[in-house]
Amino acid sequence: MEKLEFKTDNLDYSDIEDEITRYYDLGYADSSNFMEIELGIHSSYFIMATKGTIEFSAIAGRTKDNKYLVIITPHKIRRK
Repeated sequence: MEKLEFKTDNLDYSDIEDEITRYYDLGYADSSNFMEIELGIHSSYFIMATKGTIEFSAIAGRTKDNKYLVIITPHKIRRK
């Protein structure tokens, strides 16, 4: 399973969910267990989407251009 790395202006959960579900072709997010990701490493996240589910960990940090770098490491992906 491939890691996802992207830059974003904020760490709002809806923006991050959209990036993840689009990249892993999971449709649209129905529910998840996080709100806004904070800086640092966080694990045990999941998203239930219209075309499947993903369990993952996330790392978020600041970049020199004052954006956030988010790295998603999937642990389990299930597609319907």
